[in-house]
Amino acid sequence: MDTRFYTVDGKVLNNLKEMIDYIKNSSNEIFSYHREHFAKWVIDIFGECRIALKLKVSKNKEEFLNKLEKLRTV
Repeated sequence: MDTRFYTVDGKVLNNLKEMIDYIKNSSNEIFSYHREHFAKWVIDIFGECRIALKLKVSKNKEEFLNKLEKLRTV
């Protein structure tokens, strides 16, 4: 199974750190486009843990990133 994430602008993300860095440097438009895709990828990789499920209801990029950072420490 391919666990890489392919972005709309042609980037390939191989892990959570790369995803966090990509989101930090992406525009709000790209983040908005991929927000649900990012959440699904995290759930597919980490399972339906509490933090991963909360990604779906994040209100903005900063909140989403804060939750991703918490996953890195789990």
